[in-house]
Amino acid sequence: MMELLSIFLPLKTPNTLKYIFSVKLIDKARLKQLWEQIKMLNIFELAKEEGLQEGLQEGLQKGLREGKTMGGLEAMRDMLVETLIERFNVVSGLISEQIRALQNQDVLKGLFHQAFKCQSLQEFEAILKLVN
Repeated sequence: MMELLSIFLPLKTPNTLKYIFSVKLIDKARLKQLWEQIKMLNIFELAKEEGLQEGLQEGLQKGLREGKTMGGLEAMRDMLVETLIERFNVVSGLISEQIRALQNQDVLKGLFHQAFKCQSLQEFEAILKLVN
């Protein structure tokens, strides 16, 4: 049966089917049975393609959301470091590394506010140690 299916799968025109029927390669009942199986295979193929398309779309949406979040975090980290440099003229590599390791937006927002409230870089560094 799979041999016959492999013959019919590429067939898409009614003329080809008429030819097969006219030269009596297969009887009408068997042809109908095979045709139903072919249609089911097409349905499965369409469903597979649709599922693949939906999966790709979901993956793209998730990637965009994650990229937006990561981009936002990176911008917040950069602003915090720049603010510290502006306020205190210099930021050690250790402080910069600790800030770049932070993954929580709320923590970064809090530190950003603290960057304006602290009187010295050492005071800010003490607060940074508390959140790490």
